[in-house]
Formats: sequence, C-alpha cells, structure tokens
Amino acid sequence: MMIPVTRTALACAGLLATVLLLPACAEVEPPGSADAATEGQSTATPAPPNDPATAPSSATAGDLARDAVRAAGDVLEQAFGEAGIATDQAVDAAGESVKQTVDAASEATRKALEAAEKARAEILEKAERAVEEGQRALEEPGTPAKEPPPPEPQIQAT
Repeated sequence: MMIPVTRTALACAGLLATVLLLPACAEVEPPGSADAATEGQSTATPAPPNDPATAPSSATAGDLARDAVRAAGDVLEQAFGEAGIATDQAVDAAGESVKQTVDAASEATRKALEAAEKARAEILEKAERAVEEGQRALEEPGTPAKEPPPPEPQIQAT
C-alpha cells in the first residue's frame, strides 16, 4: 500500500512543479535574445502603468522555482508521513497477530501439559492400587495366586 501512495505523491509533486515552473520559464527572456536587445524600443502604444498584464512581475523564475520545490517537498513530506503511519499500523497489526499466535500456542501447551499430568496421575494411581492388591494377595495366606491365562492354541500347518 505504501508504493501507490508514494508514486501518487511523486506524480503530484512533479505535476505541481511543472505547473508552477512553466509560467515562470515563459516570462524569462534569455540574455542576448532579440526581444531583450530591443527592449524599450517598441513601436506599439505603451500600456498604462497600472495594467496588470504588462506590470513587471515581482516574482522571479528563481522565486517560482523555489516555491515549486517547497511545494513538492511538502507533498513528499506528507506522502512519506502517511506511508510511515501506514507502516507503523502494519507493524502493530503484525505484532498483535504474532502476540495472539504466541498466546494461543502457550494456552494449547498449558492444556496439553495439564492433560499429560492428569494421565500420569491416573496411571500412577492405578499402578499403586495394583501393587497394593498384589502385596495383599501375597501377605494373605490362603489367597490363591492368580494363574496365568492359558496359552492360545497354535495352529500347525500340515
């Protein structure tokens, strides 16, 4: 998402600089040009001094270029600021996702350990009961010992 914002900002800055610089470039006459050499020798009727179309511009090409660069810099600064905010939000979201995953894994591990401990306790309890029963059977006279189960019949091939 950062790339389109940055490209858009750069395109806007370039367009703004072009729009601001073109009029300035059109007003500036290069030194030694025909118009500059004949300046003041025009045969046309001079325009009234308060005519805004012919009034000398107080802004020079350098001033306009500087303003365009400042405007472009402002646009870029805003775009990079927005990109930075978007990056921070993405990092925060990713961090939250990782935190949730770690929390879920920790909870699953805790439950698995509890189940394993419960199973171990049950096995130990059954083993202790079996040992106690075996001890009692050995200590009591007249208690018949359990006989082992008969072997399973085996089939022989003929």
